[in-house]
Formats: sequence, C-alpha cells, structure tokens
Amino acid sequence: MASPQEYRQKITDMGLDDWETKVSSIPEAQKIMAHLRKIKSNLWELKREIKTDISSVWDKYREETKISNGNVFGNALFTAFFGKRTAYQVRKQAREDLANNRDQFIAAYHEIDSIIDDLLKQLNDNIEKIQTFIVESKQKKQTRTSQNPHQFNTAIDYHEYIKSQEWRKKAEEAKARAGNRCQVCNRSRAEVQLDAHHRTYERFGNEIPEDITVLCRECHQIYEDAIKALPLPIVELSENGFCIRCKQSVSLKPQAPYCYSCFKIWKRFENPDYKEKFCHVCGKETPSTMLKPVCYQCYKEHQDKLQFKKA
Repeated sequence: MASPQEYRQKITDMGLDDWETKVSSIPEAQKIMAHLRKIKSNLWELKREIKTDISSVWDKYREETKISNGNVFGNALFTAFFGKRTAYQVRKQAREDLANNRDQFIAAYHEIDSIIDDLLKQLNDNIEKIQTFIVESKQKKQTRTSQNPHQFNTAIDYHEYIKSQEWRKKAEEAKARAGNRCQVCNRSRAEVQLDAHHRTYERFGNEIPEDITVLCRECHQIYEDAIKALPLPIVELSENGFCIRCKQSVSLKPQAPYCYSCFKIWKRFENPDYKEKFCHVCGKETPSTMLKPVCYQCYKEHQDKLQFKKA
C-alpha cells in the first residue's frame, strides 16, 4: 500500500510540464499525443490503486480494532484494576484514535484522487486541442491537394518518403488488407517479396487505401515494363480520364485507358479490339477499345493534343 506522499511523487514524476508544448507539425503533434495518452493511462492506473488502498485502510482499521478490544482493553484484569467505567473510556478513546487515523488516511487519498481528476480534465483539454490541430492540418493539406489534384506533391521528397516510417506503416497495412498476397497472381508473402505500389500519386504523402495496390516483385516489374513501353501523350493534359471498362477516374492517357484493376484483367488476353463501355476522355457510355478508347467527338476535339495508339 502506497502512502499519499508516494502518490504525489508518482504524479510529479510523470512529466506533466510537457503538456503546454506548442506543436507546429502533424508528426510532432502525434508524438505529443502518444505521450499525453500514456500519462492519461498512468493516471487512471493511480486512481485504481488509490481505490484499492482505501479499501485496505478500512480492512486494517477493522483488524486493529479487533486486536485492540480483544487483547488489551477487553482484558478482565485491566477491568478489575481500573473499573468498568475507566476500561470503557479507554476502549472508546482507542477506537476514536484508530478511526481518526483511518479518516486522515482516507481524506488524504481522496485529496490525491481529486487532484488526479483535475489533471485528467486538463489532460483531455490538451488532447482535444492537439486532435483539433491534427484534423485542421490534414484538412488544409487535403484542400491544397484538391485544388490541384493532378500535381505531384513536390513538397515531399519521393525517396525520403518511401524510406519513412509513415510509408512503411501504410505499406504494411495495405499488405494486411490484401491478406499478405499479391493482388495479381495471388502468391503469398511466404513465397514472394511483396511491394506496395502507388496506383495514383494524387494524394502522395496522404494516401487512402484505394491508392495502394499490393504486388509481388515479378508482377510489379511486368506492370512497370508495360507502362514504360507505352508512348506518352504529346501534351500532358491536366484533366482526369476514365477507365473504359469501369469508368473509374484515372490519368488521361489514351495508351493506358484502364484503371489498374481492369488493366491486369485485360492483360491476360491482350485483345486490343475487345469491346468496352466508356469514353476515356468524357466518360460517356459508348463503345470503346484499347485501340479506340474515346468517342468520335472527343477524338476530333483532342486529336491534336493527344497521341493515340495506332493499330
């Protein structure tokens, strides 16, 4: 059982001075958030210990009262010498002394418990402020991205980011969602090396699960080689295109008019004349193929800006 003074020392040793630290970045805020949550957990643990100690104080009081009454003041010899009245007064005083001692301990524990409640309230206020900072920072970042969603985030160095703990965590989460298997050949992590592949760089540094595909090294290389083999547009347009099979938003590139999921299915047969459903440029429902991925109207309008694959 810890004394009230020991509990005060434990609270002092928790490093509460860091609460008012001002944050200027999301990683810094997340680090402080983890620290505050650890302190919060420790404070709740102290509250549980105090509750147990209060119960122990009551048990100790009852035991000491029994010992006092039975072994000392209940002794017949003591009563014979001093009389019943004096013996009663002595027993009464002893019980009062034990009760006062009990009440002092319990009051001290309740005071510490009240201090912890105040600290938890301050702690929750600080956690709420940091959460607000994180949410607002992410919203600002998302706003900047949405204003120009096709511009690669040059504020983040690609190679540095790919080596970061943040990206490794996202990559591992993507692999877990995929059941630790390649999403093309279905081989497991025990058989092959798995990579987390960006399907799009529109949210680079702030990816959502749909932006990442899990591929084994072999399938990843096949895909990269296929993309490199396709000629690039003469002019890079800023507008999004549409997958000619599922109408999902993709980069506007007539030489690669599929989203990755549909492309890997098409790649099994590589039939350039296979009939699809949508125009790659406008997204309207119209017959299309790998060789002719756009409607006639879009072809007339954009043929001078885009280079289409020739049969």
